[in-house]
Amino acid sequence: MGASTSMSPGLEFAVVWHDEDVLQVRVCASTGSFSGAADVYCDHESPQAWAACLTGFPTTPGDQRELRLGAPGPGYAGGSAVLRFRTVDRAGHAEVRLEIEAEPSDRPNSQRVELNLTVEAAGIDRFVAALAKLSRTDVGPVVLSHAQ
Repeated sequence: MGASTSMSPGLEFAVVWHDEDVLQVRVCASTGSFSGAADVYCDHESPQAWAACLTGFPTTPGDQRELRLGAPGPGYAGGSAVLRFRTVDRAGHAEVRLEIEAEPSDRPNSQRVELNLTVEAAGIDRFVAALAKLSRTDVGPVVLSHAQ
């Protein structure tokens, strides 16, 4: 199992390890100029819960949804990611604001990236459908492409 951190602009989730209790999901994002990746730990039901949170997005011009994956800071294993999906205009155009933090290390500063991706509703629908299937047997990758 594995996921590449070299990717086209967009967002990618892939299961890189699992046991009977947890999944290790690699979250990668890139704008083409900036990128980041973190391995987050979650239970086996989390991908379906993430998909349920995003189902139907966007429903209204002011629609906003947030996913919090993993846990930030040195007290927890793995990294973390916060994904904030929101509409940017009354026509329903959307973006994802991502904050990705790698697992803390001995370095004085954590490895962290913040970036914005413009996304399309149809792309979000495909991403949600694939995300709902992410598991130890369907490891992905699940991709949400950056809209041009």
